[in-house]
Amino acid sequence: MDVYFLNCPQCKKNFHCDANLRGFAIPRHCPHCDHYFHAEEDKAKGMPRGTAFSSLTRIDPETFYLPEKAKNPIG
Repeated sequence: MDVYFLNCPQCKKNFHCDANLRGFAIPRHCPHCDHYFHAEEDKAKGMPRGTAFSSLTRIDPETFYLPEKAKNPIG
């Protein structure tokens, strides 16, 4: 599994995310402070090749379970 690292805008700690999620407009969840936010990601890197998501051109938010507080993330 490929991962990349993000810094939480609230607590400033870093954590890893699955690289398959890069580029999708779904909020990221900080495991340190329970904050949900939209990440500023390097779009040039794109998604890893040969993944389950590689054939999808877009993902609806309903595809992923998001708790209520993640539906209106800050940041």
